[in-house]
Amino acid sequence: NNISGIGENKDDYSDLPPNQRKKKLQTKIEEIQSKIHQETATRYTNKYHQ
Repeated sequence: NNISGIGENKDDYSDLPPNQRKKKLQTKIEEIQSKIHQETATRYTNKYHQ
């Protein structure tokens, strides 16, 4: 029963011990934040520096 809509991939690392799971999830969060930052910076640059 997949309510999240993210798909069937196991990106929640529920098979790992809690400390490893936390590290993996933290890494994933940092990757996503980095992508958001890059896209936001690109959008800002495109909008204000044309």
